[in-house]
Amino acid sequence: MEVGKMKSIRKILGIGLVALLPAVSAQAQKVEVSAGADFKNKYLGAVGIEFEREPVAQSWVSANSNGLYGTLWTNFNRRTGLSEIDYIAGVQRQVGEVNIDLSYAFYDLRELGEFSLNDNLQDLVVSATPTRKMSVTPRIKVTQNLDGDTFPNERGRMFETGMTYSRNVLRVPVTIDASVMVNDGYYIPNTELSVSTVKVSTPFGVNEFKITPAVKIQKGFNGAENNSEVSVGTSYNF
Repeated sequence: MEVGKMKSIRKILGIGLVALLPAVSAQAQKVEVSAGADFKNKYLGAVGIEFEREPVAQSWVSANSNGLYGTLWTNFNRRTGLSEIDYIAGVQRQVGEVNIDLSYAFYDLRELGEFSLNDNLQDLVVSATPTRKMSVTPRIKVTQNLDGDTFPNERGRMFETGMTYSRNVLRVPVTIDASVMVNDGYYIPNTELSVSTVKVSTPFGVNEFKITPAVKIQKGFNGAENNSEVSVGTSYNF
């Protein structure tokens, strides 16, 4: 990677982390560890791109201490095995009446999808939600590409606005998540409405173990495709 590009990435991350981190406490902080796996009929990416049409297993492990966190995420398919490894580091902080999450993600693609993608992509992601408990929780999220490797139209961004609603239906917990995304040059040459999604899930579990069946439906705009994804997620808090 070019030296200038690395310096720019460090500068962006440094400004964000300094703005969000409070004074360092002298006390040792407890580390919370969780892990899980999601089993899906296909790999439909968070920004609406279908990366793999075949069934996949996506495992992850995450550690969090006082709002600082790191996540290791992997994608497996039946055709090539391990096809992606993601390394994510971030910080979560409360600023006034808003919860802020700032993270850096490095995506290592390994023979991913039908085009056998072998690229190293980098994103900076910031999201915000209100601290006040609400029946419907709104959010905004911005994904800024830092490096697209061989992909065209790098350095663009994706804007997302969404909301989450949870309630019990006949004693069954149901969560509905809806979002709309606007693509501002994120691997495309222009700015346009990209996709809208609705995801319905029913999380349940025992103690620290949770299982979450879910269905996500995607409506595409301006050439983006309509799609859907069925998944069963599992997680455990150690």
